[in-house]
Amino acid sequence: MPGNPLGLLRDEVVFEKATGTETAAILANVSGTSLCIVEVGGSFGRDLASRGEDAMTAFALDWLTRLYGSDVKKAVKRKAATNWNKEPYVLGASSAAVPGGQPSRRLLMQSLGGRVWFAGEAAHETLWGTVGGAWESGDRAAAAVLKQLAAADKPAREPPRSKRRRAPRTTVRRAPPPTRRQRPRTGRFGPNSVPYPTRN
Repeated sequence: MPGNPLGLLRDEVVFEKATGTETAAILANVSGTSLCIVEVGGSFGRDLASRGEDAMTAFALDWLTRLYGSDVKKAVKRKAATNWNKEPYVLGASSAAVPGGQPSRRLLMQSLGGRVWFAGEAAHETLWGTVGGAWESGDRAAAAVLKQLAAADKPAREPPRSKRRRAPRTTVRRAPPPTRRQRPRTGRFGPNSVPYPTRN
């Protein structure tokens, strides 16, 4: 709802203190946008969803009007309804923590032995029950998997070689190499040399 007519904060969740089952919850200003989501659950939600999209949006508008006044209907610019009961992999389920059980979501955010990671709306501490929470949770889990795979690609360090005790070396003395006998060098024009052939 543009202009934030409900005066709620970003990603603020509001539950009605109701006496019957025909109630809902609102997630306002999703991720800082003007999108607000009205969620209905339980047997009432299942029955409402079976009546179709028009019945679902009509209930949401009436419920908001009852809580926030008639001006809310004018503030709604677009509306859509999702029937999660018909989704074969969801079947209308979403996570809900018992009172005081919110910190348990952190357990779902941890891997099992560094080999299995969970992702989805239930594995998000603040955006549970939303596509945004499922998306962020998926990003987090994918980053953790990639980090794990990158670590596995690094070559394993060789274990340090054990220092074995060696037997002490014995020194073997060798005889010095024979020296070359030095011949007397005669110079080019020394006393024993003849520079020019002599005639007899």
